Amino acid sequence: MISIRRNACIAIAAAIVLAAGAALSAGGWDQAVTSAALPEGWQLPGAPETAEGPALFALIDGGAELYMRHGFAKMLQASYRDRQGRRVEMEIYEMTDGQAARAVQAEKTGTGGRTLDVGDAALLEDYYINFRRGRFQVSLAGPDADPGTVAALTALARTIDGVLAVHVR
Repeated sequence: MISIRRNACIAIAAAIVLAAGAALSAGGWDQAVTSAALPEGWQLPGAPETAEGPALFALIDGGAELYMRHGFAKMLQASYRDRQGRRVEMEIYEMTDGQAARAVQAEKTGTGGRTLDVGDAALLEDYYINFRRGRFQVSLAGPDADPGTVAALTALARTIDGVLAVHVR
């Protein structure tokens, strides 16, 4: 009886691992982020933009040097909207490794702000959140520091972090 249960648990665990592997190979982290279930009232109305390597200079004029200097791989940029018309801008930078993401995070964030329990390290400053998860550095910016905006930024950060946590290797 114990042997049958143990074998069944092993078989189920193997099926889960195989399914997760198939899902990851079927689509990358960028597809997973843009297809994730969003917090209530939020949507992704337009197509996100991506850049790899030196193409980053065309997408974020004037800001690409920071990422390139530390080991940039890929970037995803998207705008989310809620029912009230508030907009949140999201940028996810896939770096070559966690050390590169940490270095970018250190240069992007100030000394003020409030730490959040998101990713490996997160900081809320006024109307934007910067966090990192493994090799990813994420920036979310809202229109203002209104409590509703801050709550939306935090909810979106947690959603994105949950997706990226699956893709950290």
